[in-house]
Amino acid sequence: MENQSYFLVKSYMKGELAHLYNPNTSIRTANRILMEWIERNNELNTALAKLGMRKCDRIFPPRAVQLIVQHLGEP
Repeated sequence: MENQSYFLVKSYMKGELAHLYNPNTSIRTANRILMEWIERNNELNTALAKLGMRKCDRIFPPRAVQLIVQHLGEP
C-alpha cells in the first residue's frame, strides 16, 4: 500500500499551519518556530514577499501554503 498524503493546500491561519508542523508545542511556540524557518530560508522568504506576504499577516493564502510546502515539505 502506498503512503498517501492527506495534507490539503488551502488557506490556513498562521498558528494553525505552524501547529501542523510542530504539533507537540503550543501554538505560540509553533508559530515562532515556523516563522524562524521561513526567515532563515532566503528563497522562501523572498517568494512569500513577492506574493505580498508580511510578517504581521495572520493568514497564509493557498499560494503561500504551496510555497511553504515546496520549501519545507508537508507538515
